[in-house]
Amino acid sequence: KLDARLDLWKLRLPNEWDPLLWWSELLQWRHLMYNLVINAFKLFETINPHLHQLGYRDKAWSVNKLASVARRQGLPDTCIHVLTKMYGFSQIEVQEAFSKVREQAKAYLDIEGDALAGLNLVNSTNLEYF
Repeated sequence: KLDARLDLWKLRLPNEWDPLLWWSELLQWRHLMYNLVINAFKLFETINPHLHQLGYRDKAWSVNKLASVARRQGLPDTCIHVLTKMYGFSQIEVQEAFSKVREQAKAYLDIEGDALAGLNLVNSTNLEYF
């Protein structure tokens, strides 16, 4: 049931054109809730890894979504900042890891003169992982 409720949460988002502040407030609050889920199911890591992964998966999705909205609203520096500062965890699904790298690369392309940084990011990424 928890998995279904967390998936339903993903569908309840502001409009793409709403201010980034609204997106940030909502997704930051969810970020805190996912941390609670992660801590609550920490004991289940060996017994039922799926429960333990619930918070990590959705936390990564939220960070990627916030970064994507920032980039689409013309704030590529904010996009990179969000992806750099809010990703304070190492357990991440392949799909979310790919989304993170993709958003970072797109943001670097949007910043004049930073295309080389985006290329370096892609070159330094272990593409075998994907």
